[in-house]
Amino acid sequence: MRVARYEDLVQAPLIGFRELYADRGLTWSARSRQRVERATTGSASARSAHSWSLAGGLSRTAYRPMSADTALGSYQTRLTPAEIDRVRELTSAVALRFYPPAAGQSRGS
Repeated sequence: MRVARYEDLVQAPLIGFRELYADRGLTWSARSRQRVERATTGSASARSAHSWSLAGGLSRTAYRPMSADTALGSYQTRLTPAEIDRVRELTSAVALRFYPPAAGQSRGS
C-alpha cells in the first residue's frame, strides 16, 4: 500500500500522480497527463456550485478542478469550525504518522 498525502499531490500533481501510476504499474501517457492537468488547474470560480460535464466521460463524482491554493484552503469555507474540529479529532491518531505536530504542540494533543 502506498499513502499519498493530499497536500503533496496538490502542490506537485504531475509528479505525484506519475509516481502513483508507476507504483501501481499503470501506463503514464499524454492523456493521463492532460487529465491530471485539467483536474488540478482551476480558478477562483472553482468555489461555485459544480456544473456537470461529460468531458472525458460521465463523471460519477462531483469533482471541481482547483488550483493548489484553492484546493488547500477550500475546507475553511466549506466546513464549519465545529466540522473542522471533528475531522481533526477523528483523524488525529493517523494524522500524527504523516504530519508533525504544530509548533508548541505535543504529539498527544
